[in-house]
Amino acid sequence: MTLTITTEEMDRCTVIKPSGRIDSSNASDFDLVLNDVIDGGQKNLVLDLSEIDYMSSAGIRAIVSARKMVKLGVFDGNVVIAAPSERVIDVLNLSGMGRLFPIETTVEAAVADFAKK
Repeated sequence: MTLTITTEEMDRCTVIKPSGRIDSSNASDFDLVLNDVIDGGQKNLVLDLSEIDYMSSAGIRAIVSARKMVKLGVFDGNVVIAAPSERVIDVLNLSGMGRLFPIETTVEAAVADFAKK
């Protein structure tokens, strides 16, 4: 299955929505989009994972890397995960990364996290 990724600017954040599977064959594409958004000046990211049916450790590494980048220096940004499937939540929790990220059930709730700041 092909990975497709869309981005949308919203209140104080960018929503990044990948669809399909994120695995070792395409995690670099996901990482590139995350880096491009951050390099473009956005430090608040919402990852809408509602259409991800599988994520490998390579996908987790891309998300963790993005989190490190937005937390550097004075940026004080964050990565919020929105609407992940139970399978993706399990992968995050099994990897120990689930506690690093705020997880919201909807994109609207994740965007609202940044609107409060």
